[in-house]
Amino acid sequence: MRSSLVLVFVLSPLLVILAGCQSVAKNRVMPRTPDGLVLTDTPISASALPMNTTPAMPTQSQSINSCPTSRPNLIKSPDEHYISAEGGLGNTEGNLFTVPWPGGVVLFYPGGPGQINLNGSLEMKWLWYRTIPGEIVITGRRLDAPALTMPEVILRGKPDGYDETGFHPSRLVFPSEGCWEVTAKVKEASLQFVTLLVKIAFEPFQPVWLPSGMIQQAPDITGLPQSIRLVYRFPGESKGEIIAETIQGLLENSNYPNTARQIVTVNGKQGMCVQGASDEQGNWQTKSDAGVLEWRDGDLSYRIMQVGLGLHCSDLLRIAGG
Repeated sequence: MRSSLVLVFVLSPLLVILAGCQSVAKNRVMPRTPDGLVLTDTPISASALPMNTTPAMPTQSQSINSCPTSRPNLIKSPDEHYISAEGGLGNTEGNLFTVPWPGGVVLFYPGGPGQINLNGSLEMKWLWYRTIPGEIVITGRRLDAPALTMPEVILRGKPDGYDETGFHPSRLVFPSEGCWEVTAKVKEASLQFVTLLVKIAFEPFQPVWLPSGMIQQAPDITGLPQSIRLVYRFPGESKGEIIAETIQGLLENSNYPNTARQIVTVNGKQGMCVQGASDEQGNWQTKSDAGVLEWRDGDLSYRIMQVGLGLHCSDLLRIAGG
C-alpha cells in the first residue's frame, strides 16, 4: 500500500523566515496534492504583529480573521466582458452587479493599482453594472472599528460619459483599512457586500505566466506583515494549485537532498529549484507531483510552489519570468 506523503519545504540557504506562533500559522493556506502531499513551513512570530492596540481598533490580524468578506455568487453573467460569472457579485433581483477583488480582499502596496492618500485614506477603482436606468449611489461603513463613513459616490450615467444602463466604473475612497460594508443603490434596487482592505509595505510577487484557465483565489494574508501568499487554482477545482509567496527578509535553511537541488537563475538572481517530496520516513520521492522555486532580490525573498499540476522547474521559472 502506498504510504501518504508529507511534503516539507523547509526553506533554502538563500532565503530565512521568522519562527513562532501556532495561532497565526494554523490559519494559513497549506496546499495539498491529490496524493495527500502537504506543504508546510515555519509560522510567523506573534511578536511581528501590531502591538499596543486599543480594543476599539483591532490589529490587522484580528480584522483578517473576523471580516465576513463577500464572494462571487453568479451562475449567469449579464455581460461576460465586464462581469464574469466566476468573479461577479449580484443582488437578488439580478439588476445590479459588481466585481469583488479576489477573496474579497483589496491589497494596497507600493506600485499597486490602489492609491494611499496623504490623509491615510485608501482609493481603489471599482466596477459596476446595472440593467435598470438610474444613478448608482454608493456608500460604505466600517464594521470592525469606529471610522468615518465612506464618502458618498454617485454615478450619473450619461453625464459621466457612460450609458444609462450597463457598465460604469467608479473610484471608492475608504477612510482607513479594515473591514468595510459597501452599499450600492439604483432607485429601489440595492447591492450590499463586505470587503477587507489591507495595506502592505512591499509589493507582492505576481506570476508572469500561469497555466491557461487558472485564476487568483483569496490571498493567504495570515503571515502579514512579514509575508503574503497569492493563490491560484482552476475554477471549481480543489486539487492542484500554485502559490506565489513574498517574504520580507530571509527564509530558513532547507533540508533538501543535494541530488534534488537545482541551482537556477531567476531574473538575474541566483535561486534554487527542487522537484519532488519526502515521504513520512524521510525518503525523497522524485516523482511526487510537487515543486518549489526560491530566490532572493534585495530585501525580499520569493518562493513559488506547485502541487498537483505536473509542473517542472522550467515551468516554475516561466511563472517567475526568469
